[in-house]
Amino acid sequence: MLKDKQIVLCCRSKTGFTAVYMEWIRNYLKERFGALATLMEPGELKKADFSQCDLLIYGGGLYAGKINGLDEVKKRIKGFPKTQVILFATGLSQGRPEELERVWKANLKAREMQRFYVFYFRGGFDFDRLDRGDRLLMRLMKKKLERESGLSSEGKEMLAAFEKPVDFTNREALGPLTELLEKMDQGL
Repeated sequence: MLKDKQIVLCCRSKTGFTAVYMEWIRNYLKERFGALATLMEPGELKKADFSQCDLLIYGGGLYAGKINGLDEVKKRIKGFPKTQVILFATGLSQGRPEELERVWKANLKAREMQRFYVFYFRGGFDFDRLDRGDRLLMRLMKKKLERESGLSSEGKEMLAAFEKPVDFTNREALGPLTELLEKMDQGL
């Protein structure tokens, strides 16, 4: 039963969209199972003792195909093979299967793919929430998109998001992850 498990939640959220999903997951664990999860900041992972951790749920935003903060998480849990890991990534893209396959392959080795349960949730984009360095990178991306001919609908959507922030967070998107939590609670 999940209420008897040591659960750690951690996310790296630059603009807040990943944190929204993590808060929904935290509330679900508490309301559905009575599970009190420990919420850690990414910097706290370096000191965390995972020897008693049964389940780690980590979320990170996608930046140039990489999941923010994932490398640090992988280093920390390497010595704790009994800790189950749920990983979710958030991003602006719609998350087509071929895109996600590339994301998982770029971020996880084959043995990690066997260990991690992976999910993708659509986040959003708000240029004004980015730090100075990310704004510079995004301006370069914007210029590149503006030069492209035959821009895809997703590319057009991205360009529009520079002018008006978009938020695609959706609690119902958590369905597959909550189904997994239900199975874990039943010991499956």
